[in-house]
Amino acid sequence: TKAVQPAQTILAVLLPMMVVLWAFMGGMYFVMDITAGEKERKTLEALLTTPPSRLEIVLGKYLAVLAMTLVSTVLALVGISIGVQFETQMIAMGTAAITPETLAVTAVSIPILAMSASALQILVCTFARSFKEAQNYLSPLMIVFILPITFLMYVPRTWYTTLLFLPFVSFNIILRNTILGTLTTTELATGISLGLIYALIFLLLAVKAFHHEKAIFRGT
Repeated sequence: TKAVQPAQTILAVLLPMMVVLWAFMGGMYFVMDITAGEKERKTLEALLTTPPSRLEIVLGKYLAVLAMTLVSTVLALVGISIGVQFETQMIAMGTAAITPETLAVTAVSIPILAMSASALQILVCTFARSFKEAQNYLSPLMIVFILPITFLMYVPRTWYTTLLFLPFVSFNIILRNTILGTLTTTELATGISLGLIYALIFLLLAVKAFHHEKAIFRGT
């Protein structure tokens, strides 16, 4: 078995967690503005009277948030990739931690992670009455998903089969094991499949919320 380089161990802990953070924060303020922000500006009512259906409105907002999330996450990943390659060469830690395989798995996983994060944020912000309230909702939510990822490094690998079913944690497991060279085909397929399922569930719930006046105009 090929020995794990120090750079790989460090990156396996930091990179997955940072990518999840980027996926949450990349479109965070934008999604708050086009949901709760529109409520504050009293423009949401006018939007809902236009010809597009509620489904089309939600999909339009979703695609806009998804695009912004993807762009910010990819740019952040490119930046850290360049930095890590430079540092590993500088301090002579051996083989560069970011390999073509790591980049390939990340390229496949990031869009699915962004899809889930964008859909969940729209769902949550739909119930917020103001920009500030939306921020109060999303900030703790981000912590809820980051904490399990933080403790992932302390649990045995035998737990991974169960932890793959947790939203966003599955992405962390996939990328972590790819960097360490221990990723299995089953883990990759399960993580990607569950990511798509969670994204669809969150999006359908957001569409459903937009069809309920009491949900989108709660307290207004």
